[in-house]
Amino acid sequence: MINDIVWSMFQGYKDVKNERDPYKELEKVGFLYDVADLRVLSNQAKTKEQHESILDHMYKFDATRVDYYSNIEKKIIQLYWEG
Repeated sequence: MINDIVWSMFQGYKDVKNERDPYKELEKVGFLYDVADLRVLSNQAKTKEQHESILDHMYKFDATRVDYYSNIEKKIIQLYWEG
């Protein structure tokens, strides 16, 4: 019985974690995501809105002044506006 309760708690946590939208989280966080994490999000993004969330996040922290972040920015801009 206790095992069932513990299992259901962890299963519920797993379900909530899987439902979260990392692109919406970019709007809420008060820190700059690591360049590797943004690169992964950029590669997984399927819509223009998701890519724009990444750009907005980087612009919020003026991160595109750093080459690694600037490379992500250029890739997204080429995909939608210069492609």
